[in-house]
Amino acid sequence: MGPFSDETLAEIGKALDETELVEVRSIAKDHKRQVFSTAEMLAATLEMDVMNSDEDSSGDVRPVVLVSTKGFSAIFYCPMADDSNPDKIVLRTSYKKNQWTRKEKPERDNRGQIIKD
Repeated sequence: MGPFSDETLAEIGKALDETELVEVRSIAKDHKRQVFSTAEMLAATLEMDVMNSDEDSSGDVRPVVLVSTKGFSAIFYCPMADDSNPDKIVLRTSYKKNQWTRKEKPERDNRGQIIKD
């Protein structure tokens, strides 16, 4: 459990610089109930100390987010600074504005029955 050593934070930070998703294993060993809180603390520590110590020239802050925990492992996500990197995760969507329209309700009589023509 935390606090985390400088070597551990440096290794995870280096891994997050290379790829956007990193799995960290053996978090809070022998304390399964504390895995989630320890992983959140690790994400906050990484975001404050390691990932933003070398901010790029634009001053953008790179967030570190806990994606999921399973057993004694956790997966962290940190978006890459440059968009030109081929390993960057591409978010895709098929959403189009005003794509869906509401279905018209059929006419009903005074008893609430649908009127068929």
